[in-house]
Amino acid sequence: MFCNEILGNSFEDGLSLDNEELNGFETIELEWDECAKQILRKETNLGREIGISLSHQPSLRHGDILIRDNENTVAVYVKPCKVLVISPQSTKELGLVCYELGNRHLPLEVTNDGKVILLPDDPTELLLDKLHVKYEKQTRRFQPIPKGGRHHHHQHQH
Repeated sequence: MFCNEILGNSFEDGLSLDNEELNGFETIELEWDECAKQILRKETNLGREIGISLSHQPSLRHGDILIRDNENTVAVYVKPCKVLVISPQSTKELGLVCYELGNRHLPLEVTNDGKVILLPDDPTELLLDKLHVKYEKQTRRFQPIPKGGRHHHHQHQH
C-alpha cells in the first residue's frame, strides 16, 4: 500500500474521541523523530507494508489517517517516550523558558495549557534548576513544533 497525503486526523474527525491508544484501528507505530520524515516504509500492526511519501505535507501527528477505505482505516500511532514537562508559573516564566530553550535549538512542544515539553538531558535539567523552573519527568507522546514553525493542515475528502 502507498500513501502520499494525510486524509485527516482521527481525533479531529471525531473517530477516536478518548481512544488515545487507537484501539480498533490499523496503525503504523512511529518514534517522535520519524514523524518529520518525508519518506518512510513501515509495517502496520497487522503486518501490511505501507510506503509513505509526504513531500508537500507537514509532520505526521498521532492519529493522522493515512489510508481510509471500505475495509480499514490506517492511522499513525506515535509512541510515548521519556520527556521533561515544564509547568511555568507565569507568562513571564514561560517566555524566559522558551527564550532559553530556543537559544539551544532544542525540539519542543508547547501545549494548550501552557506546558513546555522537551527531551531530557543533563544540561537542560541544570539550566531549569538554575532558573528555578518547576519540571517533572514523564513518559508521554512528544510532538514538537515542526522546524520553521509550519502549521499542520489536513486535506479532507468528502
